Amino acid sequence: TGKATGTARWHRRVPDADFDQRKRETFPGRLVRVKPLTGNHPAGFIALGWWNTMVTSISEPREVEFVARRARLLGAPFRFGRLSVVLQRHSVRGDVHLRFVLDGEVLGVAAHRHPQFGTAARARPVVRLVGLAATSGASEGVGRHRWSMPHDAAAPPSHPSAGQAERAAKVSPPEGSAVSEQNQRANTVVIGAGPAGLTAAYELGKRDHKAVVLEADAVVGGISRTARVGDWRFDIGGHRFFTKVKPVRDLWHEILPDEDFLLRPRMSRIFYRGRFYDYPLRAFNALRNLGVLEAVRCVLSYLWVRIRPPKDLTTFEGYIASKFGWRLYGIFFKTYTEKVWGVPADQIQADWAAQRVKNLDLLRAIINSLAPRRNQKEITSLIEEFEYPRHGPGMMWERCHELVEGQGGEVHFHHAVSRIEHANGVATDVIAETPTGEVRFPCGNVVSSMPIPRLVQAMDPAPPAEVLAAADGLAFRDFLTVALVVPETAGFPDNWIYIHAPDVEVGRVQNFRSWSPQMVPDSGKTCLGLEYFVSEGDELWTSSDDDLVALGTAEMERLGLLEPGVVEQGFVVRMPKAYPMYDAFYRDNVDVLRDWLAANVANVHPVGRNGMHRYNNQDHSMYTAMLTVENIVDGTAHDVWEVNVEAEYHEEVTEEAAEVSS
Repeated sequence: TGKATGTARWHRRVPDADFDQRKRETFPGRLVRVKPLTGNHPAGFIALGWWNTMVTSISEPREVEFVARRARLLGAPFRFGRLSVVLQRHSVRGDVHLRFVLDGEVLGVAAHRHPQFGTAARARPVVRLVGLAATSGASEGVGRHRWSMPHDAAAPPSHPSAGQAERAAKVSPPEGSAVSEQNQRANTVVIGAGPAGLTAAYELGKRDHKAVVLEADAVVGGISRTARVGDWRFDIGGHRFFTKVKPVRDLWHEILPDEDFLLRPRMSRIFYRGRFYDYPLRAFNALRNLGVLEAVRCVLSYLWVRIRPPKDLTTFEGYIASKFGWRLYGIFFKTYTEKVWGVPADQIQADWAAQRVKNLDLLRAIINSLAPRRNQKEITSLIEEFEYPRHGPGMMWERCHELVEGQGGEVHFHHAVSRIEHANGVATDVIAETPTGEVRFPCGNVVSSMPIPRLVQAMDPAPPAEVLAAADGLAFRDFLTVALVVPETAGFPDNWIYIHAPDVEVGRVQNFRSWSPQMVPDSGKTCLGLEYFVSEGDELWTSSDDDLVALGTAEMERLGLLEPGVVEQGFVVRMPKAYPMYDAFYRDNVDVLRDWLAANVANVHPVGRNGMHRYNNQDHSMYTAMLTVENIVDGTAHDVWEVNVEAEYHEEVTEEAAEVSS
C-alpha cells in the first residue's frame, strides 16, 4: 500500500474467509497495483496508495456487498486530514466496485474506456489528500473502532433535519389529548408490550409515573404471548417460569395470584437416530443408547479436549467442544444449533452457548446423573420442575396489561413506531403509525424493547452513515410453530423434544398438554407444537399454512413420532425477530449503537431481548426493565447491560447476589 501505513487505523478487519483474494484486480491508468495481502491486514480489502487512489474489484457482486456491509464499510465515512469521503457501491457493466465519494464526485477516479478492460478507472492526482491521510490517524487520534470519524458525530444537531418541520405539521396528537403538552412531556413512552415493556410500564405506574405503551401488534406479550385459535392455546417457544432473580419471581406472583400457577415437572429428551436421550444427559441412558464402544469414544474425546482444548473458544463450536468433547458436540449440539441459526456452528459466537449451558460440562453432567435425583437448581439447564401459568405465559401479560391501565397508564395497539424526534441530546417526541394516520407522543423518557436496529433507524435527525451501517449489520432469526391436534394417546410425556435428525426441518416439538392441561380444550386430545427456525421471507416463512401443516405431518410420520392419519387439524403461528443473531460482528455493531444512543438521546433506554440484541430469557428481560425504571425514577445508576453477561450471574449467583452492581 505504498506509504499509506495509516490504513491499519482507518479500516475494520475483514476476515480472509469472507472473500477470495485471488479475485482481486486493478485497472489501467495511473493506479497503484497492490498484490494480494495475506493474513487479516485491513488494507487487504481497500487501500490507498501514497501516489494516487487504488480501486479494487471483486467479480462476484454479492461478495462485495456482503463483505462491505458486514464490515460496516459500505456507506461509512472516513477522515483524511480535514476532509472526509464516503465509501459507495459502484456498478460497471455488471462488475461491482467500491469507490470513495467526496462532495458528489468520485474521489480520484473517473470513467475511462480501454479496449482491453472495457470501462475502467483512471486516477486523478490526489497527492495532497492522500498525503494527509497517511498521518491523520496518528496526528488526530482514532476512535475505539479503529477508524476516524469525519466530524463530531456524537454532537446532537442544533436544528431540525430537512423536512422535519413539514412532517411534524402532518402528525396528529393522541386522541383525547386535552392534557397540556408540558404534562405529556413528563410521560414515559414505552415501545413494545412484551415482558420488558409491560414490566417497565407497571413498575412506573407503581411509582406514580404515567406510562404510554405503543404496541405494533394487536396483542400483548411479544414472543411470550399465548397464541390462540378458538379455545386452543399455544406457547411460542415454551417459557419456563424459573428464575434466580428474587425481584422477578416476586413480581410474577404480584401480577398473578398463586392459584394461577401450576408446578410442572420438567421432562425433555433428544431424538437422535431413532432413539430418545434424556436431556440433561444421564450416564446410563446415554450409555445404553450409544453403546459401550461409542460411549468410550465420547469420554476419550472429552479427555482429549481437556488436554488440547479447541484453538478458538470464541465460537459456539469451540466452546461446546471444550466442555463436552468433539464427539458429543457432533452428536448432541451441532445439528440442532445449525437448525436454530441457519449458519455453521463455527460462525456463531460462544456468547449464546455461555448463556444457555453455563457451568455445565460432561463431567458435571455425569456427576449429576449418578447422584440421587433432586430438584436441581444450581444449574438452570438441570432444573426438574418449574412454575407455569395455567393458560400459558400470555396469561401473565394480559393481566399486567389490565394492571397498567388500572394505574392510569395507556396501552395503544396497532401503533408501530416510525420516527423518534430528538434535539439537544434527548428524544422529544415518538411518532407512531396507526390505521388512522400518524400520532405524536411527547415524551420525557423512552423505554424501548423494539429491535435496537429499528430504534436507531427511526431516529430523526438520522444518525451518521456508519451508525446506520452498524444497525443494518445486526440480524435476527425468525420462528414459526406448526400446531398439530392429535389424540392424547399419540402424544408423549415430555414438555418438549429436541429433533437432532438432519434430514428434517423441524427443530423441536412441544407438547402443550404437558405444559398445562388447560392449554388444550378437549380432554381426549393434545396439541403438538412443531418449531421451525426460519428467516423472514424464506421458503418456509412464505409457505401457505396448509403446506406447512402438511410438511409438519409428513416429518413427524417420517421420524416415527406420529402414526399416519392421526393428525386431525393444524394451525400455524409466525413470530418474526424471535432470536437476535450472535454472529462475529454483532458485539461491535451493538457497541456502535449503544455509544451513539448514549451520546445523542440519553433519555432513550433499550431493554429486553430485541431491545438490547441479547438472547435473554424472560426473567432477565424483565429485570433489565425493572432496573431501568429505578434509574429513571430513583436516579440509580444500574448498568442494565451487565444483566446476564457474567456466567456467575445466570447460573451460580445466590438470590442475595442477584442484583446488578451500579
